[in-house]
Amino acid sequence: MDPWAADLVKDTARIVLGWALGLGSALLVECWRNRRKIGATKIAISRELREVAYRLLAVVYMAEGRKGRFDRKLLEWMQPQVERYAGPNPSEGFLAAVAGLLKASDAELAQLAAHLQATTPPKFLPKQEASYTTAVISQAHEFEPDYAVRVLDILAHLRMLDEARENGLYYHRLTFAGGLTSENHAKAVQNVDLTEDQLSLRARIIVDKITALEQKYPGDA
Repeated sequence: MDPWAADLVKDTARIVLGWALGLGSALLVECWRNRRKIGATKIAISRELREVAYRLLAVVYMAEGRKGRFDRKLLEWMQPQVERYAGPNPSEGFLAAVAGLLKASDAELAQLAAHLQATTPPKFLPKQEASYTTAVISQAHEFEPDYAVRVLDILAHLRMLDEARENGLYYHRLTFAGGLTSENHAKAVQNVDLTEDQLSLRARIIVDKITALEQKYPGDA
């Protein structure tokens, strides 16, 4: 090969190598940026879902209290959930109340349960939403499959919770409607009770699923 051709080959090789290195560097930078974006997104998802879980504790508290099922087992389930919360809403008083009740005797807790059952009216808290999570999880392909499935499952259970809430509100309003026969009024009251059971169960399922997500992906919480 003559010197001119050899130099041309060397120059071409250097150009190709420089182009490849430049492209590789750009791809690495883009990959790093995407990883940071996904990591920040997952942290925001975790914080929003923990906020949802904290609010759902009130749903469980009221529903179980109305049914006279406020007991030590429930408090032992609630305590670590309150302890996990580190959001903007005050939780110190809630945590102190739960810790204090856990020091009470079984007889005292039974007395409290009876009081709650006798005095707590039906209550339906505002619709529970996870707006940010719902928006960003639409890009589910950017997340690990297991992570995406877990988040989508939580959102599906939230929708079921809100469907039960709407049903409960409907039957609760029906109990005040005029012209109902005593039989239909009794059925409406029964449906309110059944709905509260569904709300409490669904809320506990959601809280446990959120906790399982945090434990599975602790670096993103």
